[in-house]
Order: sequence, then C-alpha cells, then structure tokens
Amino acid sequence: MDQEGSESQEISVELLEKGQELGLQPFVQPEPLPVIDEEEIHLICWMAIDVK
Repeated sequence: MDQEGSESQEISVELLEKGQELGLQPFVQPEPLPVIDEEEIHLICWMAIDVK
C-alpha cells in the first residue's frame, strides 16, 4: 500500500473509532407522515411582536 493509501486507511480507522467512542448510530429514516389535504390547513404562520 502506498503512503497516500495508508493515510486514508488511518483516517478511516480514526473516524470509525471516534464514532464508536461517541456511540453514534446509523441514520434510520422515519416513516413518512400521511398526506394532508388543503382543507386540513387552517394556519400557515403566526407571529407576535412585543415592544418593551
């Protein structure tokens, strides 16, 4: 293995070890939300401004 390949492998091992140290888990995509109809949308945005 050449020097560049060796460095890449070392970096990969370090990343793996750090992920294990932090207890990182692979991403699991959640179930998608059900489709909503336009009639179900009653409020899109609301904002209040308080002047003190």
